[in-house]
Amino acid sequence: MLRAANTGITAGFDAHGRELGRIGMNVTGTIVVALPGKLPPPPFARLGLVLPAVLAGAALAAGLMLARNR
Repeated sequence: MLRAANTGITAGFDAHGRELGRIGMNVTGTIVVALPGKLPPPPFARLGLVLPAVLAGAALAAGLMLARNR
């Protein structure tokens, strides 16, 4: 993430939130930081709504089995 401000703090951060470089308040300058690669996608981005659908199906099946046994 890069944050640029005209009169504030300008800084660059990596994907883990660590600061890579900074220019202080009311300082004119240029900052050069190497942009890191992206992180792997989280489970929801890879699976989408598959896991909630499987859990809902299992709950529905359990409910139907319980209702049939009564």
